[in-house]
Amino acid sequence: MLFSYFIIWCGQSLLAVQIIQITYGFGAAARMAFSSYMFLLVPEEEYQRMTSLTTTTSLLSFVLASELSQLLALVKFSYSIFLGLTLTSLGICCVTAFLLPKDCPSSLIYSSVTASRVQNEGWIRLLEETWKGRNLQILSLWWALAYAGFSLVQIYGTNLFDAIDSQSKFNGHVLAASQAAGSLGAICAVYIEQYTIKSGVVIYVIGSAVMCIVCLGMGLLAKIWVAYLLYVVISGIYQTLTCLVSVHCGRLLSNGKFILLFSVNNFVGLLLETLLQAALEISRLSISTQYVCFAGFFLLATVIFIVLPFADDDGKSKNDSSLTSNDEPEPLILETR
Repeated sequence: MLFSYFIIWCGQSLLAVQIIQITYGFGAAARMAFSSYMFLLVPEEEYQRMTSLTTTTSLLSFVLASELSQLLALVKFSYSIFLGLTLTSLGICCVTAFLLPKDCPSSLIYSSVTASRVQNEGWIRLLEETWKGRNLQILSLWWALAYAGFSLVQIYGTNLFDAIDSQSKFNGHVLAASQAAGSLGAICAVYIEQYTIKSGVVIYVIGSAVMCIVCLGMGLLAKIWVAYLLYVVISGIYQTLTCLVSVHCGRLLSNGKFILLFSVNNFVGLLLETLLQAALEISRLSISTQYVCFAGFFLLATVIFIVLPFADDDGKSKNDSSLTSNDEPEPLILETR
């Protein structure tokens, strides 16, 4: 990330922009490595607290950055000041990275993910081993679908606000408020985790249904403050659920390959988001109709996760941990190892 912003400061060519895209991609990928590193660093009973606290810190830093940049923009500071502040914070981040613990009790698990083992086992076998278990597969699917749907809501949020009221000056503050709501949701995940473990996918079904209703309201109600409020609400719901689902997936993982699990789940979500965004751009739908489509997407996800946990698994469910001793399927229950 630091290198990317140095190029932004100095580069003025198309090649510089292309290099920025590559380096920024590496920086974004490092977030997945950090998440898996944190899971390896703490005991299982601390997964939820750790995930919620790191997510809250990240979102609150975005709130601070948004409001600070809004303030600097109002007093008409130059872009060089913005870049200078960004480079300073990233420089501090790089120095801090060298202070992170280099050894942890789970380091043997982490070191087991080596290139030689991948070559010996093959990628297909490695993926099958990582996503072993029906519960983990169902939760990973929800993770990817929710990621895609919410990313589209975020991408087109300012477009919706501009379409409703192009004169509004509160868009930036609302984006910051949505991140604050997300941080609050991440903290709430710590306190509701025990209630959601036994409920299985019920919490995710309810969350998908509520996000469907919120998107429908954003698309059909042409009121700017209603759109603002609903945007903040859906951000809080999503961050709460994504903190829960990442921890549930981490606890169901049997081989310790957190970085593979998190990366692939996010990659599938990003791929789905890209395909849906391409379809929206080709169809040239109005922004309000797009949000109705987002509502339909979350409705489809809701139906899928009502039906999927109780669907037959073509004989494979006999070996699944979610089955009782008489081999009859139960609703998904998320139990720790």
